[in-house]
Amino acid sequence: MQKPFEVSRTPAHNSAVVLHVQGYLDAHTTPQFEEQLQAVRDGGVLRIVIDCEHLDYISSAGLGILVDTYRELLPKHGEIKVAAMTPAIRDIFDILGFSKIIHVYPSVAAALDAFDSPEENA
Repeated sequence: MQKPFEVSRTPAHNSAVVLHVQGYLDAHTTPQFEEQLQAVRDGGVLRIVIDCEHLDYISSAGLGILVDTYRELLPKHGEIKVAAMTPAIRDIFDILGFSKIIHVYPSVAAALDAFDSPEENA
């Protein structure tokens, strides 16, 4: 049974926001996801983690929003990171080459810690 699409937001300890995404991120749900991302950016947040632990599917529309956000944050010295992907979602991300652009982490905690890592921010 398909879970309903949901996006919720949690502030993190290091000026970051975690967006928890659940269900199917496709052409029908992308506007809701984009609205949440825009609200975070409008709030001045430059560090965003997308928690994909409960994401069942991502379409090209969803991937496009991630890349658009990456491109918007880059000149502002911000970053979007993706965490806790299921193997199926990670395969899509890797096959399409998105993991060469957007950093992927095994957990939300690892993604948040990476914001404070000197090697990653060099």
